Amino acid sequence: MFKKSSKTLWLALHIILFAIIPISVLIIGFEYIKTKKEKSLLETAEYKIETDFKTLEYYLHDETFFINYFNMLFAKAIKSNDPQEVLQTGQDLVYDSFEYILWNPNNRAIAYSIDSKNFNGDWKQFWNETFHKCINLTPEKRTYTLEETINFRKLFGPQIILDHVYINRYPESSILRCDSKSQKPYVWLKATKNLSHKIAIFIEPKNLENHYALKHYIEHIQPQNENITFNAIINGEPVLKDVCDDPEKGRVFKVFQDDEMLIFAFVKKEFYSQSIFASTHFNTVIPILFLLPWVYMAVKNKISKKPMFISISKKLLLIFLYANGLPLAMLFFTAYDYIIQKELALYDNMHAKGTQYILNFDNRMESEYAMQINNIKNALNIFVPTLKEGLTLENYQTFLAHLDIKNHDESGVYLIASSSKTMGTSRILNLNDEEFILNQFDDSRRKDLTTEFDILTSVLKFILGILNEEPEDTKTSTELEIVCESFLQKPLIEVLHQFISSDGEIFSFGVGNRNISIFNTFISVFDKAKFDFIVAMNWTNYYLESMYVERQILHANRNIEGLKLFVVYNNREVWPSITPDKKMIRATTTTLNEKPNNPRHFITYNNEKYLLMGIKCRKMENRHLIALYPVSKVKAEINEEMQYLLLSAIISLLLTVILGRFLSESLEYPIKRLSEGANAISRRDFKKRLPNLGANEFGEIAEVFNDTMVDFEELQIAGAVKEHLLPIPISDSLLYSVYAEIHSQSELNGKYYDYFESSENHVSIITGSADENGTAAALIMAMVKAAVLNEKNLLESPAKFGEKVDNLLKHIKKSARVNMSLQYINIDLDERKGKCLNAGKALPILVNGKSKRVTTIGSQGSKLGESETCAYKETNFEFKDNSAIIMCTNPSYTKLLLQKAAESYHKDPATYTNNLIKSMNIKDSCECAILVFTA
Repeated sequence: MFKKSSKTLWLALHIILFAIIPISVLIIGFEYIKTKKEKSLLETAEYKIETDFKTLEYYLHDETFFINYFNMLFAKAIKSNDPQEVLQTGQDLVYDSFEYILWNPNNRAIAYSIDSKNFNGDWKQFWNETFHKCINLTPEKRTYTLEETINFRKLFGPQIILDHVYINRYPESSILRCDSKSQKPYVWLKATKNLSHKIAIFIEPKNLENHYALKHYIEHIQPQNENITFNAIINGEPVLKDVCDDPEKGRVFKVFQDDEMLIFAFVKKEFYSQSIFASTHFNTVIPILFLLPWVYMAVKNKISKKPMFISISKKLLLIFLYANGLPLAMLFFTAYDYIIQKELALYDNMHAKGTQYILNFDNRMESEYAMQINNIKNALNIFVPTLKEGLTLENYQTFLAHLDIKNHDESGVYLIASSSKTMGTSRILNLNDEEFILNQFDDSRRKDLTTEFDILTSVLKFILGILNEEPEDTKTSTELEIVCESFLQKPLIEVLHQFISSDGEIFSFGVGNRNISIFNTFISVFDKAKFDFIVAMNWTNYYLESMYVERQILHANRNIEGLKLFVVYNNREVWPSITPDKKMIRATTTTLNEKPNNPRHFITYNNEKYLLMGIKCRKMENRHLIALYPVSKVKAEINEEMQYLLLSAIISLLLTVILGRFLSESLEYPIKRLSEGANAISRRDFKKRLPNLGANEFGEIAEVFNDTMVDFEELQIAGAVKEHLLPIPISDSLLYSVYAEIHSQSELNGKYYDYFESSENHVSIITGSADENGTAAALIMAMVKAAVLNEKNLLESPAKFGEKVDNLLKHIKKSARVNMSLQYINIDLDERKGKCLNAGKALPILVNGKSKRVTTIGSQGSKLGESETCAYKETNFEFKDNSAIIMCTNPSYTKLLLQKAAESYHKDPATYTNNLIKSMNIKDSCECAILVFTA
């Protein structure tokens, strides 16, 4: 039972060490990888949430949202064949928060949610008279008739102040607060450029405070199937009911909170969960792979009914794998953490590089200025020398050709002469009171461009007159002063200073409602003390920037491998023009401002994932720069690192296996030889010798083995001798019975017993114990046996027999130095008397079976061969029926025998002996011989 338990414990220990611990390390390691990966993905989600919240912030301002929403609806409605459906759908999407009326060019309502007849005022009068003043005139220049004022207030509220009403035709038209007591709804008015279609939208004040914009974004604008979903709890009610904060389904990030609402982002578990590393299949397969060898071995040994056997070489191989594989596994998991951090670092590094690149691209806009300046100067270097012969149509056209003006609506040139009315632009040349038409105006922009050219021409003439000390008259100066204040929105002196200080440079200049870029230079042809001409060239910022973008964009995409650069103008135009998925590119610009976007912001462009870098340009007006870097390139680099890591781990593991196998083989040979030696011992083949196993511990063991086998061979001979010395069992007599046995750890001990009939009706019994074992003990016992065989005349005289044996031992004592204790009894069966010789401390015991009386026979004496002179005495005793004699070679058992002999008595000597052994708890390890004689 104990052996089976021990084997089970050893098997359990092997499984724990070589299966359960590695399994645990692997599972814990992969769980560690999973945790790290999920953490990195959650960090990415936080970056995305922070970026997307910039878009969401727009919807936190209800009025701004509604203004843009109304503009969008109006634009769609007037282009649609069914404006009523467009406006009704738009109304439904923002929870019926407004009412509307749309009029056609004939001032007839063609789409409405509220009837225009419900209003007290006259809409036709408002559109035909009052509305034109609101659109085209500033409050300071408006004058309303009493009838208009009354009509205005009937329509929108009695408390409205007309001078505060400013309606324009641009997207930023505001929502009018017409009634300070909020008894009337707010109104938003809009018309097309040609005033063909007009719309009035009415919205209750409370609807600008109910967060309809935010609800609209959450329910209708944000992607519904994305892994990251925004939701809001407004006054205790969630907007989206199915977006919960269950940690089992995802993570929640709070992004905004005030007294009325909480906005949070819910990241679905699918976004960051890495179940591949902790799946049920994985956690099942790994333990099976490790436990399978042990299960196979257990089943195999169960069928064959053999004990489980694992060779030392396999154990050594397991140890090598265990000692090296587990550290390798831990290094692999640590390295995987490094790989994750490196991937994030690569994204951050690429974001920094890409952001710097697009900042440089924006800053290089100044190179376009330098190119244009150089182009103008080259054209002037050719044109100015020809002016000495006079300005002609031919040299002026040549000058324009060198300037290479591609779009005369977006750029132009001015040539003003100081001493005449000569004036040239890119479209006309006034020469000697004759006008030459060079290029035509765009009809749709004729009025605006003519006004702009007239003003700039007047300003340039004035500047040239000031520099040549030929100023304009007071009236002209005053008129020009008024023009500068109203149209250029700058004092004339400031305009003068700007043109003079920026001679030979390009500078930005405000004209009307737009900014243009201007280059001007002063030219002296005939008199160095005066300027004969002033040359100015202007471009719209859009045109100048577009030329730069179109020239640079294709080359820009070649600088960083894989980087895609896009330029977006006013969230509409995208460069390069051949760009797939423009809608996504335009939508992305809504999240950008003049600060670089957050790192680790990823978008899907053209069905591929990209890292986004983007800003709103600082040098280029109303443009955004977007750079996309394919995530696949970073993944490829990381995968390459992972492959190197895996390859290194596999090579290290293979080297470990090879080294372990080599070392196990080097150990296996000597172990096999030692195993053969052990098998030889089990077969009692003491002639077996081991070869030289090297100058190591195995060599030392082999030497000890060979020396031991020599001793075993000798002991084998001694055992054979002893076997012949022991008495042949005799059949039980009617008068007596004898039984004897030896208890010893070694079969080749010095314990001896004998019993025989020395003569008719005389029986001799002998026990002895030599001080030596092995061959020496066998020789001593052989001498005792020889004395028994040769000295038959002494067998019935124990004292003389003892002296004879003592002399024999003394004869060999000089060389062997051996002693022997001896108990010799000769019994006369007829007389029932006996004689006893006791040489040693062990005393024979006489037991009376009837009376249960127990006594010792004789006294202690010297061992045979121990003393130089020793006389041995006999002890006589009577031996009655139903009695027994117990002889034990171990003197330490004498006292115990005296206690147990009576209660264990039995007529059968074998049974008696067994009773004594059990009662005295004598084990095989006890060194003694016991002989029991009963009669």
